[in-house]
Amino acid sequence: MSIAKIATVALAGALLCASAAAHASVILSFGQAVNGPTVTATQNAAHTATEITGTNIPVIISQFLGGGAPIDASLTFLLDSNGVATVSPTGVFSQPFTGSFSFTSGINDTGINYLSAVFTDFVFGTVAGSSLTLSSSEPPGHDTFTSDILNAATFTLPRALSLAFADVTPPTTLSGGTLLPFASSVSGTISSNITAIPLPEPGSLTVLGAGLFALGLMRVRFRRARARRAN
Repeated sequence: MSIAKIATVALAGALLCASAAAHASVILSFGQAVNGPTVTATQNAAHTATEITGTNIPVIISQFLGGGAPIDASLTFLLDSNGVATVSPTGVFSQPFTGSFSFTSGINDTGINYLSAVFTDFVFGTVAGSSLTLSSSEPPGHDTFTSDILNAATFTLPRALSLAFADVTPPTTLSGGTLLPFASSVSGTISSNITAIPLPEPGSLTVLGAGLFALGLMRVRFRRARARRAN
């Protein structure tokens, strides 16, 4: 095999070994920085839809892909039901929602945007229970993440988020096919497949070295041939 072919094969192999890989990773985990209810659910005037909100909730980001945790932040979110709740024979219900959230360094969505999203989701719970779970994932739903710190281009599918509403008061109740008003606390985790360039393994470094060595030999031969032609 010629030196040129050795160089080509070696460099191609090294680049293949160092190609981008994707792996599931937690982007952000958080909990309230204060005790007591910070979330409020209300019904519309017709009692056919529910809105769940949290505004300027002091939270502690305990895990953040961008580093720096723990981080004191402000959480604001809005969830609107867009369908009727369905109840299983065991009393477990689900109701579709659309929503958005933002984790920022300042109140009223100001300062650094650690992570924001718009999404479609379902809220799950048990009738007369004291907790609810919001779960969203793409696929099959639609989640869009943005951040001032994290590169949005690295948020590959699947993406997912889960919010836990605890100490729901009064206990969860449905009326008119939708959740009745309640108050609760909130915590949660957001994750995504993160595209990363892995560090080269020793084997790929050896292949890369062989390719560079072959390129060096080609360069030396080229210079010698040019010198002979000049003479």
